[in-house]
Amino acid sequence: MLEIGDFVRVDGRDFGIGKLVSFHDDTARVSWFHSPALPIVRELDVPARSVQRVELDTQHRVYHHELDTGTWRVGRIEDCGRIDGHHFGSDGDLYFVAFPNGDTRRVPIAQLETRWDRPLDAPESILATRTTITPFWHEGRARLMRSVMTQRAACGGLTGLFSASVDLLEHQVRVVRTVLNDPIPRYLLADEVGLGKTIEAIAILRQLVLERPYDHATLIVAPPHLHEQWADELSWRFRLGPLLGESIRIIDLSEIASEEPPRLLIVDEAHHPAGYAHQASEEKRDVYRKLSRLAHKSPRLLLLSATPVLHNEDGFLAMLHLLDPVAYPLEDRDSFRQRVLQRQQIADWLSDLQDDASPLFMEDALDGLAEHFSGDARLMELVRFTRPFVDEGEDDEARQEMLTSLRAHIGEVYRLHRRMLRTRRVSLADPLWGRAGTQVLTCEDSARVEAERLLLDWRGDLMLAVHNDDRLRHTALPLWRHFMGAALSHPLALRDLASARLEHRGPTRGWSACSLELLDAPPFFEGESERLRELVEILEDYRSPRDDKLLEHLRAHPGERFVVFVDRPASAERLQAFLSEALGDEVRLHRDHEDVVAFTQQKTVRVLLCDFLAEEGLNLNQSPASIVHFDLPLDPNRVEQRIGRLDRIGSKRPVTSVVFDDGAPLAAAWLALLRDPIGVFDESIASLQYVLEEHINTFVGRTFAEGLEAFDALDVALRDDKTGLAAELARVRHQEALERRSV
Repeated sequence: MLEIGDFVRVDGRDFGIGKLVSFHDDTARVSWFHSPALPIVRELDVPARSVQRVELDTQHRVYHHELDTGTWRVGRIEDCGRIDGHHFGSDGDLYFVAFPNGDTRRVPIAQLETRWDRPLDAPESILATRTTITPFWHEGRARLMRSVMTQRAACGGLTGLFSASVDLLEHQVRVVRTVLNDPIPRYLLADEVGLGKTIEAIAILRQLVLERPYDHATLIVAPPHLHEQWADELSWRFRLGPLLGESIRIIDLSEIASEEPPRLLIVDEAHHPAGYAHQASEEKRDVYRKLSRLAHKSPRLLLLSATPVLHNEDGFLAMLHLLDPVAYPLEDRDSFRQRVLQRQQIADWLSDLQDDASPLFMEDALDGLAEHFSGDARLMELVRFTRPFVDEGEDDEARQEMLTSLRAHIGEVYRLHRRMLRTRRVSLADPLWGRAGTQVLTCEDSARVEAERLLLDWRGDLMLAVHNDDRLRHTALPLWRHFMGAALSHPLALRDLASARLEHRGPTRGWSACSLELLDAPPFFEGESERLRELVEILEDYRSPRDDKLLEHLRAHPGERFVVFVDRPASAERLQAFLSEALGDEVRLHRDHEDVVAFTQQKTVRVLLCDFLAEEGLNLNQSPASIVHFDLPLDPNRVEQRIGRLDRIGSKRPVTSVVFDDGAPLAAAWLALLRDPIGVFDESIASLQYVLEEHINTFVGRTFAEGLEAFDALDVALRDDKTGLAAELARVRHQEALERRSV
């Protein structure tokens, strides 16, 4: 039971230990002690139910005010704990307190004070009250502080990163130092997939916590399926677990409306909400507006996204608007696109001004800069000073110095945004292990081959029926995309979609996201129902040979670990039931973060089954494994994201992709394109995601019009010298060279 004068803590108050002053009905008055120089600094009325009595630990420092002399003495609690005062003729409980010079005495709790959890405003005031402690303790602490200061100096003040349980990587140290040294810490962390953007963001957060232990309120906005992973990183790598749910909170985009601006706002996968900014849906635009208001009012902002600028101008502008609404107004879309186009020309010139550039290319670049940027006096001066060195050898020091100055000026003045920090895989001093290509598992699937043949026949009839009617074509094309995606996913997904169209219903949950409006459209041609019914009948009792082939492969490699990606949740659950019957607890289906922990930490779990929800953000590099693509979705960027779960910082070996070839025409043709020219199994295509998206959108339309011939057309387009992937990659690298900061 609480008594007046007890030491207490108050729920919801971070002041530390206080003293109970009084009770009144359901209210308690609590005071907090600052120092002998300024005894009572805070006195509050709080709900009585929030007050908890505290017993002081052994060696806890306390202060005793001696009424007869009016002086304060400092001592420490002895190991007897709280003592019932009635045994010693006292009305209240006591503590044995050890004062200096061997003076130990019993002191009533009501006569003791202890400091609250706030630093001293004026440490010299302790000298004035003569309540310093014995030099014995000072000497020990001084040695500790000298060691701490030496360590702080060695890590350049980056204690948040150096005191975490992470391997120190050069590019992450550079990023963290750049943000922390900036008086306006608002940045887009844009490292390529797998290079540790999350680690960089939490290191910055940890530094804020260390420097502002009572003023670091942080809000992390992340997709729901990544919340547990964020919590895990915060708790185990950075020891911030006790603050979770209190001063550090993780929320979803849907929860931001009621939030107050925090000291630090972190937005993971920031390209998702940025994509809402110009959506037709008012609901999605409103989500972006709410995030924008929160971002603009937060003094510190970190956006995490690996998306490139090219072919994503609107989304990128929306992210920059979150960082700086004045310099990047959201409605300035056309002007921003022009800036990106101009930036491409500048990037091309910059690539021709490298130390090993030929005189011809150097001269062209200097002429271009002089013609287009005559108003930039400093640039014109550098161009003029550089011209005499054009014909000098590339080892000439004066030539190199002038080119370095010229590149530095161009990179600083004409960068798209000074607050984007991006590291590419190829720039790492210690490169990632990378990717080891594919291992193809061959099996025969006559039912799938026949089903795809029937699907292509249905497509041909559908195309003929709508090719002269734009309104019907507008409905038929997205319907074909869903059917083609289902065919590449799983024959049972295709069967369910065909059945749903025949039965005028929506698709079965877990198999497709096709809308009822599309599936319920009237028949496009006479005999369509018969076509679809034949397709359903072919797959009536379908069982995929890939199931048996995968099980055979798993059994043939008993010491290996595998992450099996399956497109649709229903297909993943089906496969999990089949594999678990044969392999038991060796197989886990990814439902939440606990399944990831089991796979990475338990040797008995060697197969992790994942559906599309695990393709983004999941970190699986802690356990060496191969990736099995049970299917290959009609989106190279999803395949890239799958491989990126393992091909990341900290991976133990190159990532091998296990794929299937069962002779089905659509699936085989798509696999061939992904292997070459797209090359996603051999190296990252993260920088190409938007140009690939444009190619795929065109490709789907061509498959509707041309069938299998469209695969050859896409192959040619992707290899084109001017518009293909190699040309696009060169443009991306030129632009990134322009954006690169020396940090």
